Amino acid sequence: MSSLHRSYAQALFELAVEKGELDSTEAVAHGLAEGFAGKKAFLSHPNVADDTVRKMVAEATDSSLMRHFVDVIMHHGRLAELTGILDAFFTVIQALSEEKEIHIYTAHALSAPQEKKLVEAFKSRFKSPTLTVHVDPQMVGGLRIAYDDKIFDASTSTMYDTLKHTISR
Repeated sequence: MSSLHRSYAQALFELAVEKGELDSTEAVAHGLAEGFAGKKAFLSHPNVADDTVRKMVAEATDSSLMRHFVDVIMHHGRLAELTGILDAFFTVIQALSEEKEIHIYTAHALSAPQEKKLVEAFKSRFKSPTLTVHVDPQMVGGLRIAYDDKIFDASTSTMYDTLKHTISR
């Protein structure tokens, strides 16, 4: 899978999440992937007009998001890459759709509305986020978030250390 495929796939994923249409976009993408499977030569043929492909997509779906996405791909001359982009889209969904355990480290226990807000924020990246909150009295304030092999440290002590380092230069 090329970086071109990943870039378009990530853009489609983010748009679908933003519009609250991830499940329906995934279903339409599966239909288009099946319909255009093995048709790279057709999609890249110079005698196949954009309107022909546009009509085929319009007959296959009423999803304005997917229709617009295919239009963008055609506009950029990437129609031959459609099935590769859709495969990359499925890979993005697969990676992010698994239940994700997220560890939150904080100085004080979070209220139910705060936890709910964090879960909602993570739903834009993962279909099924689960939070495990760890209260660490050593922390002065802020949050440290960890999942997979990633750590995002927005604790006040880290911010203080960063500021101290910046000033000392």
